[in-house]
Amino acid sequence: MTSCRYAVKNLTARLCGLALLMLSGASASAAVTTIIKLDFGGPGTTADVTYNQATGVLTTLTSAGSVGKALTGIEYSGGLEYLADFDPLSGASIEFSFTAAPSGSFVDPVESSQVFRNGSFTIFAPTNETLLTGTISEALLLSDDPTSALFTAGGEGNVTYTGGQLLPLISPLGAAFTLTMTTFSPPFAITGAGPDGFGGTLQTFRSQATGSFDAEITAVPEPASIGLVAIGLAFVSSRRRKAARVRSRS
Repeated sequence: MTSCRYAVKNLTARLCGLALLMLSGASASAAVTTIIKLDFGGPGTTADVTYNQATGVLTTLTSAGSVGKALTGIEYSGGLEYLADFDPLSGASIEFSFTAAPSGSFVDPVESSQVFRNGSFTIFAPTNETLLTGTISEALLLSDDPTSALFTAGGEGNVTYTGGQLLPLISPLGAAFTLTMTTFSPPFAITGAGPDGFGGTLQTFRSQATGSFDAEITAVPEPASIGLVAIGLAFVSSRRRKAARVRSRS
């Protein structure tokens, strides 16, 4: 309990310190780095993402197993460490959707792949504020094992950040998105490919996932973007009040 109280106090101090830094107009040096790490999941969650062969759409799942926002932990890194992280039970979430490209599959003796296009995503804070939105022109789902796969997109102009409270902190271009998918049900499979490896069909599946977003850190935002810090402070304050109520009842 002591270590928990220390961590909360330390986080609050870091967030308050950042607010003062923002108000002073200080800036950070630019760097391309991983800025967000995602740890999907919630109470009773058995799958985080799903692909529907009939519609050709890859998307997120709610904890109840329906298409919608997937609960996720959010860990900031690479120059955004001063922002408050959120655990998977905090209520933070992500929603995304990608469409399988026609004739976009390939199978060889070593690995199988499927191209996806027309992607979009939104990351939400526990209080449902939009943290980051974006579009992804093209991504590749690659697997060499029926139980796991890597979904990745990158390259100039391919991943574009378009909105949200994180946008003033990062460059909208030069980004990347990676999703590690495990525990497939049913196993990952592309069936019906011709002798040349093309022409197959990616089969319906559900899987668990972790992920990350990369970006170039540009500068500490103008005071108008201090709302991001306020979200973190409000969340920490809420958790502290809740913990106090629990202790008072015990």
